[in-house]
Amino acid sequence: MSEGSRTVEAGRDNIRTILKRETDYDFSWTDEKIDMWVTLTEQLGLITETEDGLVLSPCRALMYDALALAPTTSTEDPDYDDLTVDDGEAQQMLNWINDNLFTIYEARTGTPKIHPAIADVLRNMAEDGVVDLSAPGDSQNEVKLPPENLNDDSRGNRQDVTYVSVHSKPNETAYQYPLDQLLTH
Repeated sequence: MSEGSRTVEAGRDNIRTILKRETDYDFSWTDEKIDMWVTLTEQLGLITETEDGLVLSPCRALMYDALALAPTTSTEDPDYDDLTVDDGEAQQMLNWINDNLFTIYEARTGTPKIHPAIADVLRNMAEDGVVDLSAPGDSQNEVKLPPENLNDDSRGNRQDVTYVSVHSKPNETAYQYPLDQLLTH
């Protein structure tokens, strides 16, 4: 995630090298262990395995649940009774998800920069009307959303996000967990 790529090459040798370099687990990564973790995280909706590689973006259902459960202000604990959010503090919510559930950021120094794969999911959810991402002109504590085309990723092309509103999720396949899709279809 720190490299800013949306995918990781699916070759097990490449994945093994990345895991040895990027994780602190004190065991050897075998193909069986890699396959087990890929299968588990894919069914949870954290990644998707394709012929070409591992797509690092979470499914919309996972992102929705994470946003709906995250504390919306720095003085608040998560509220599990109300799954809609009005103008939650984006940085607070995303920090909580990053620290407790899964990686959100490509970089956290200065103004945190959301990973391109996570940004894609947030943009898709915004297009569906499930989340609103806003940043009033005088806002503070924003996060940066990189543009869709990473070749245009420069300071002026990144979207500021200060507040996130979460609305009801639609009853569509895109908002189901992969395991649920397998069980119901």
